[in-house]
Amino acid sequence: MDVPTLLLNVVTVIIAGVWLGAIIFHGMVVAPTAFENLDQAHAGRFLRALFPRYYRLGLVCGTLITSISATAALRAGWPPTMLWQLGASILMTGLTLYSLRIIPAINAARDAGASASARFHTLHRRAVSINFVVLGLVVAIAVVSASNPSLVVRVA
Repeated sequence: MDVPTLLLNVVTVIIAGVWLGAIIFHGMVVAPTAFENLDQAHAGRFLRALFPRYYRLGLVCGTLITSISATAALRAGWPPTMLWQLGASILMTGLTLYSLRIIPAINAARDAGASASARFHTLHRRAVSINFVVLGLVVAIAVVSASNPSLVVRVA
């Protein structure tokens, strides 16, 4: 593997790490802490302000990984592993865009109260499920990129 393609791989691992860290930190630290330390109204207002930024970060990371994956695959002659990575990055970026787009519907269902409780729970479960799929894809891309043989330091 040539140096530019190697650098593309390293940058992909770094970007995937940023995205992975954001997903885990948001889901395991930020959201629970907000609900533990703020009343429900303030926690909700805080998370409503945070979610669009969270998904936009995911879109930036996903777009960068998709662009890098396409460039690396083109440079390498479209090998199957790189095609898989490109497809996975397109899928996770699309799912992240979808999650960003359903935020207004989730908020409207929450604001409607008991009459839209079922809709809120359905949309919220969908967003959480998508987040887990994206998490899995980000981890897979990071592992595939990091396990590239040319990234391994060889000791003589």
